[in-house]
Amino acid sequence: MVVVVVVALVVILGPMLAQQRGRNVASQTRVTVKSSRMSDGAGKTTSSGNADAAASSTQPRVGRATDATSSQDTYQYAVGVGDFEDTTYRGYGVDEPASITINAAQGASYNHILTIVYPQDSPDPPMVTKVGAEIQQGPTTEFRLFSGHGNDEEIRTVKANTQVNVVTAIATDNGPADDGARYVGERFYLFYNVHGTLSLATPNFAGNVTEDQFDVKAEYVQE
Repeated sequence: MVVVVVVALVVILGPMLAQQRGRNVASQTRVTVKSSRMSDGAGKTTSSGNADAAASSTQPRVGRATDATSSQDTYQYAVGVGDFEDTTYRGYGVDEPASITINAAQGASYNHILTIVYPQDSPDPPMVTKVGAEIQQGPTTEFRLFSGHGNDEEIRTVKANTQVNVVTAIATDNGPADDGARYVGERFYLFYNVHGTLSLATPNFAGNVTEDQFDVKAEYVQE
């Protein structure tokens, strides 16, 4: 009799227990899946953030800072545009211009006008010549220079990037454009001198030198 009752209970309760176990497994499976998804989402965010940081640290940055550094390295002796606008440079040699002034002016082939007052010492009224020049940055150029006023060395070596390329002569009230023809094709240079002001280097227009100094330029110092 007891055996029959136990068998009956197994027959009745067995399916119910199996069904309950299935529900528990399903419930555990759902919790595990949900937990896994939350982990993936956080993992992606963290992984993405780390990947961006890694890329940022390993890939070269290209932008204003890099461009500025590159430009500075290329033109390390360059003179800023704001520093030479409307400036005058005084000559101190014999038989050379008394002064050269640089002013901004837009022409067909130039962006500045140079006003050259000549000669240095004369009882006659000064001759004023104007030429158009394209001022731009170029490769570093090294040259020898007759030192102007305030520089102790007679001849020194200078490096410069800022080119003043004379491209055309301009007529003035004091004379025709031909007066400036002698300067067309010449290249002057602007640079910062040891006194913190600017200097303008030009060919030695006086020409009163020996053959071994034909390459030496003349220095005009900012007033």
